[in-house]
Amino acid sequence: MTRNNSSCKLRTLVFNCSVRQAPLYAVAFLAMLLFQPVYTLLNIRSRTRFSDMSNPDVYSSVCKDLRDSLLVNVPAAVLLLILALVAGISAFRYLHVKNQTDFFHALPIRRGQLFASRALTGILAVLPSYLIGVLLSCAVIAAHGYGEILNAPEIVSSIAVHAVGFLLVYAVAVLSAIVCGNTLVSLLVCGWFQFGILLGWVALDSLLYVLMPARTNSAVVSLWSSPLIDVFQLLRPLGEDAISYEIVGKQAADCMVAVLVIFALAYFLNRIRASESTGMSLAFPAMQLPLKFYMMSVVGAYVGLFFEDMTGSWGMLFVGMACGAFVTACVTEIVYDMDFHSLFCHWKSTVVYAVAAAVVLGVLALDVMGWNSRLPNRADIVSAQLVSDYTPWECTNNTWNQDWDYANFSHDMIQSLNVSSNTYRATYVSDSEPSGLLDITEVQKLRESGNIDRVYASAQLGAQAMRHERGKVSEKLSACDEYGDSVYATYLVRFRLANGKTFERQYIMPADTQELADNADAVRYSKEYLSAGTPEAVAHSKQDVAKIIDVYGCEASYSASKRIDNQQAIRAILDTLQKESLQRDKAYIDSHAPVYYLYVRGRQDMELNGDEYLPTSDGDGDDMIMIPIYDYETQTIAILSKYVDAMPKALRADNIAKIQVITNTADDEPQTYTDYTQAADIAKLLPALIPSGFADCMDQAVYHQAIKNCLSATVYTKDGQEILCECYADRTGGLVQ
Repeated sequence: MTRNNSSCKLRTLVFNCSVRQAPLYAVAFLAMLLFQPVYTLLNIRSRTRFSDMSNPDVYSSVCKDLRDSLLVNVPAAVLLLILALVAGISAFRYLHVKNQTDFFHALPIRRGQLFASRALTGILAVLPSYLIGVLLSCAVIAAHGYGEILNAPEIVSSIAVHAVGFLLVYAVAVLSAIVCGNTLVSLLVCGWFQFGILLGWVALDSLLYVLMPARTNSAVVSLWSSPLIDVFQLLRPLGEDAISYEIVGKQAADCMVAVLVIFALAYFLNRIRASESTGMSLAFPAMQLPLKFYMMSVVGAYVGLFFEDMTGSWGMLFVGMACGAFVTACVTEIVYDMDFHSLFCHWKSTVVYAVAAAVVLGVLALDVMGWNSRLPNRADIVSAQLVSDYTPWECTNNTWNQDWDYANFSHDMIQSLNVSSNTYRATYVSDSEPSGLLDITEVQKLRESGNIDRVYASAQLGAQAMRHERGKVSEKLSACDEYGDSVYATYLVRFRLANGKTFERQYIMPADTQELADNADAVRYSKEYLSAGTPEAVAHSKQDVAKIIDVYGCEASYSASKRIDNQQAIRAILDTLQKESLQRDKAYIDSHAPVYYLYVRGRQDMELNGDEYLPTSDGDGDDMIMIPIYDYETQTIAILSKYVDAMPKALRADNIAKIQVITNTADDEPQTYTDYTQAADIAKLLPALIPSGFADCMDQAVYHQAIKNCLSATVYTKDGQEILCECYADRTGGLVQ
C-alpha cells in the first residue's frame, strides 16, 4: 500500500523538495540571468562603443571575443561552481538537523528514493537556469548582428562541458554533506575533498625532492585530482580556435565516470548512515583517524617546506613539519568533538603517528637505502647519457639546434630542488607532458667504453658529493658569483643497464669542478661523438631532406649570404664537411674562431615527416641546422667556393684597417676605447674575435668559457665596413687585459 501512495512517487518527492528549495531556484535563475545574457550585452556594448566596426580586422576581433565569452564564460563558470557547492550542501542539510532527520527517516519512503529526489532537486535548481541563460545569450548575440559566430556543435559542447563540471563539483558537495553531521564541518570537508588529493601529491613530490635531491622522476601530479580545477581543465579546449571534439568528449566522459562513482559512493553511504550521527562532526567515526593523519601529513609537509625554503635548513624542515602536524592534530580533535577541551584527545594515536613519521623521515634523510649516493656496477652499463644546465659539463652538442633547449630540463631540475619553485611547477603539471622539458632520450646514447667511463666518472663525483650536505642543496643553488652566475650547477645522468633497466640520477656540484668539464670535452671530441653527435654529423645524416645551404661570413645580414640549392652540391658539401670534422682538435677550436657558418635547411613548403624532420628554428619557419666552418677545413671551403659566385667576407688580417676594443671599467667610470692598427697586433687579435652572428653556431662550451673574459670590439675593414665582434681576452696573448 505504501508503494502505491502518490506521496512516495519520485516526481512528487522532487516537486515537494523543489517547493522547499524555491529560494535556491530563484537565486540560480537571477544569477544566471545577470552573468550570461546581461554580461553578454555589456560585453558587446563595451567592445563596440569606441571601435570602428567597418574595419574587417576590428569586426573579426569582436566576433572572436564574443565567441570565446559565449563558450568559456569564466564568471558564469565560477558562479556555476558556487551554486554546485550551495546546492549540494543545502539539498542534504536535513541530515545535519536532528528533528528533520528523524522526520524524513520516519516517513514510509525508501532512503534510495529520498537520496534521488534530493540529488535531482539540486540539479534541477541550477542546470535549467544555466541552459536558459545560454539561450538568452545566443539571442542577444543574434539580435546585435553577430549570429554568424553561433555554431550549434560548439554551443552544445560548451553546455555539455559546463554541465559535467557542475555535476562533478555537485557530487563532491553531496558526498561531503552525507559523510558529515554538521553543516559547517561539511563545508570544510568539502573543501578538503576538492583539493586534498592534489595538495597531498604536491606536498609529497616537493618533500621527496628536498630529502632525495638525486631523484629525477617526480610523482605525476595531475590537475584532474582536484574536482574544482577539473572544470577549468574541461573548459580549456573550448577556448581554442578549432575545438577538438574528440578531446572534449574524452575528457567529459572521464569526468562523467567520476561523477557516477562519487554518486554511487554517496548513495551507498546514505543508505548505511545512522540517524544518530546527526550533529556529529563526521557521521562515520571510522573516517576520523585516517582523515586526521592525512591532514597532519599534508599540512605538516607544507609548513616544513616553508620553513626549509625560508632558512635552507633541514633542521627547520623537521621542526616545521612537527609544528604543523601538532597544530593540525589539535585543531582536528577540536572540530571532531566541537569542544576546546578535546585539544589533546587521542594523544596516543598522535604519538604513534609521530614515531612512525620520524622513522620514515629519518630513513630518507640519512639515505639508508643509498638512493642518492649509490651507482650501478660499471660492468653492467651498456650506454650512458649526460645533460646539464651548465654548458661546459654537457656531453651533447647544444649548438646545432637552438630550439631544442637542452638546458630547460636542467632548469626544471633546479626548480625541483627549490621548494617554492618545485611546488609551483608541480601544481601546474597536467596529464600531458609539460612543454619545454627535455626528453633525455633525444640525447645521443654513448656506447663506446671510454665515453661511458667518462660519464660514469662524472656520476661518481656527484654521488660522492650527495653523501654530504644534502640538506644545503637549496642554499647552494641560490648562491651566485660576482657576475650573477650560479656558483653551483646541476647535471643529469642516465645509464642503460645490460638487464634492460634504466638508472637515472641528478647531481649538484660547484660550477668550477674542472673534472666534469674535462670529461665532457673528452666525450665531445671522441670518435663516437664526432661521427654522430656534431651538427656536421646530424646534417650529413639528413642530407636527403636538406634542400638549401646558406653560407654566411662575418657580415650577419641575409643579403650578404650565398645560397646553394643544388642537391648534388649539397651532398658533396655535407660529405666533405663530415670527413673534415672528424679531424677536429680541441686545442685548435679553443684558440680559433670560425671563418664562415652554414644554415642547412629543409624548404618550408616541403613535407618532412617522421625521422626526416630537421630541427625547427623560430626565425623563418624553415628546418635548420647551424654549422661553423673553420680555417683548417680547406676542402669544405674549396667546394663551397665552387658552387657560389663569390664567398662571403671573412675576417682576414690583410683586409682589416683597425680594431677598436672597448675595455670594461667600473660602473661609475667611462668606458675605455683602445685602437689597434699595427699588423702584428691585428694578427694577434684576430683569433680572439668572434663576429656577432657567429655566437649561435659555436660550440657553446667554448663560448661559455670565453665569455667570462669577453670584451666588445669593432673591426674596421679597409673597404669601409664596420663589423661588431666579441673579443676573448684570454686568446690575445696578454695584448688585451
